[in-house]
Amino acid sequence: MLPGAPGELEPDVGLRAAWEAPNWFAEEVVDVNGREELRANDDWSVVSFVEEGDGLPDRLVGELEGRGWALVASGQEGVWTGVKEGGRCSWLALSCTWVGDVLCVVLQVNAPMG
Repeated sequence: MLPGAPGELEPDVGLRAAWEAPNWFAEEVVDVNGREELRANDDWSVVSFVEEGDGLPDRLVGELEGRGWALVASGQEGVWTGVKEGGRCSWLALSCTWVGDVLCVVLQVNAPMG
């Protein structure tokens, strides 16, 4: 399959360990410790993971709001956009989809330069 062909992951997106997350991501976006199937591109501007448990995705939204994000539901179930003043990140897109009993989360942020 050619790189970039439909259905193929980009070569820089792969399974990651929580310790690989840059400090700014854990401080400003979400703590990825304990999150399963963690994936991220090289600059951590696109991050995904799966999560199980009660109160999802409201718990995740609360975690983001606790870090200063003002989130707005898009009108489509499980999709929010957010902005934040200060810090190294100023916007994000959050998408949550249930697959059985597991919540699949995708976050896109404006990764800081350098």
